[in-house]
Amino acid sequence: GGQIFFSNRTNNGFLSLRTTNSGGSLSTALAVDGNGLFYVNAGYGSAALAYGVRCWVSFNGNNGSIFASGGMTSVTRNAAGDYTANFNFTMPDANYATSGSGMEVNGINSGTTYQAAYCLAGSTGMATTACRFLIANIDGNNNVDGAIVHFMAIR
Repeated sequence: GGQIFFSNRTNNGFLSLRTTNSGGSLSTALAVDGNGLFYVNAGYGSAALAYGVRCWVSFNGNNGSIFASGGMTSVTRNAAGDYTANFNFTMPDANYATSGSGMEVNGINSGTTYQAAYCLAGSTGMATTACRFLIANIDGNNNVDGAIVHFMAIR
């Protein structure tokens, strides 16, 4: 069993979904507070603030063509291993986290040569509508085009 519960806790209402745990008590599984913040109990023992992946993309690093994505309009290939991921929304600010990786599938070590991804700092890198990032060989300093590149922004 379970219930949907609305409360006006300290003048900051929230909506929650409660489920019956193994001990027979109700526990909060999901909640949204009055500020629109989302909380989830995904095995933590209690509902904790969740931070979502705002956008993600998997693309061909040789030309920027997108295989699959969410929250992206396009990827621009600026130079070898240098890309700009363009969001289909505007972040509230440029204080978000990113992650990415690349993989070579056509080279000598086909399927096993991984690269590291990192964003450029400042106005040339992280903006509210796009993020410019680089893919470089882990064992070297040169930027490279990954045959498959992945990027995401979390906030």
